[in-house]
Amino acid sequence: MITSAIAIMQSTASTEAILRRFTESASHPTYQAMLEVGRAQKTVFVARHLRLRGLQREIQEGLNVVEASDGADSVIFVGHQPA
Repeated sequence: MITSAIAIMQSTASTEAILRRFTESASHPTYQAMLEVGRAQKTVFVARHLRLRGLQREIQEGLNVVEASDGADSVIFVGHQPA
């Protein structure tokens, strides 16, 4: 798992290429370890999100930008919508 992480950090291998190795056997110990690390990272992020008001605002602002661009798409593509 450490060699895979170092390869990703140094950009000598893509994440997709490394994970592709393990998709054939999802019971591979390294694949299971990566899943556990991912779950731990998600838990830490959720805990930080709940604790830090500034992070909540930053995420909300990012979501607002995406929603605004989605609204602009409907205006831009208005000519393609059926009447």
